[in-house]
Amino acid sequence: VEEVGLVTAVCQTISLRSGQALTTAQMEQLIHNLEKCADPFTDPQGNPTFIYLSVAQLAREFGKI
Repeated sequence: VEEVGLVTAVCQTISLRSGQALTTAQMEQLIHNLEKCADPFTDPQGNPTFIYLSVAQLAREFGKI
């Protein structure tokens, strides 16, 4: 249990913050690292790491509808 707490604390310290900009290389590395995870779809707390948007949702977000 102590190990899980330590891992969680480290993850929170080095995690991305809302609105933080990434370079293309950083984005590619992030996806590459996620692909190596046993469960790349959630973080250690169970929160999703991906969201799925339909074409219509993307169009609305960018004012195309």
